[in-house]
This record gives sequence, C-alpha cells and structure tokens, in this order.
Amino acid sequence: MNNPLPPQRMNSSLDAVELERTDPRTRYFSFAYTALTCLIAAAACIKLLFTKPILAGCIYTLLILLCVWSWRYWAKWVRTFGFALLDDGLWVESGVYWRKARFTPRARIQHTEVNQGPIDRRMNLARLSIHTAGVHGEHIHIPGLTLEHAHALRDELLNRAVGRPIAP
Repeated sequence: MNNPLPPQRMNSSLDAVELERTDPRTRYFSFAYTALTCLIAAAACIKLLFTKPILAGCIYTLLILLCVWSWRYWAKWVRTFGFALLDDGLWVESGVYWRKARFTPRARIQHTEVNQGPIDRRMNLARLSIHTAGVHGEHIHIPGLTLEHAHALRDELLNRAVGRPIAP
C-alpha cells in the first residue's frame, strides 16, 4: 500500500525550504534499464533451461525478484530525491535506505552539463550534471527535469542570465 504522505525530511536548518522534486517518469528509465539487463541475463541462461532446469529456474526466479525490487526501489527513490536552489548554493536530499543531505556552495561549482538520451528527448526530460571542486562528492546529478527547467537551473547556478554579461 502506498503511503500518501511525503517522506520525512532529515533534521536540518533548512526545514523551511521547499524541495523541488524530479518528474515521476524518471523511475521508468531506471526500471527499463534493469529489466533490459534481466532480459539479457535470461537470454544467456536459455541453454541452462535444457541442461540444468532447476538451476535455470532459480536464476529466472532471482531475475524476476530483481525486477520487482528495482521497480519498488526506483519508485521510492523518485519520492525521496529533492533539491533546492538557494542564494548561496544548491541543497540536495536523496536516499532510500541511507538518507543523504548535501549542500554545495556556488563558489565550488566548476561547470555544469545538461544531458539528454534518446528516450529523454522523446519525453522532453533532461539530467543536469554539476561538477564541483574537491575530491569527495565532485559530481551531482539531478535527473528528471524538463529541458527548459534544466537550462534555467544551469544558468541560475552559474549566475548568468540571457543578455547579462558575466562579470570578470
């Protein structure tokens, strides 16, 4: 049974900040990749079906359980992932089993990328990748954004606006 209440936020000084959520369709991509991997593994085990049917049955059962677990995991992940653009940086919360809250100051952001795969383009979705200075946590990915929102968020993070030159 699905819980209609949003997941509890981690205790932080940013409890008053409203987090933006990614598009719920994002979970379908992750599930599709897992299902495709399971289908490839199932196809590789066809010979076992005739030579060792008990082993093949165990493998197929594990693959089905993996697909079910993947569907549930990614559905929960989409509900728990959130971000907020603040005046001084980016706040990101995520995690299904282990919750993580990360703040990245604007001064540490090196560059950003807006990525779209073929399925993303078809659904007008994009993923914003943020590369930061430092050794730990140097990449932040925000999936499930509309293309326009990803470009706007990228421009806002880099503190630029159309028609306004970047200060030297």
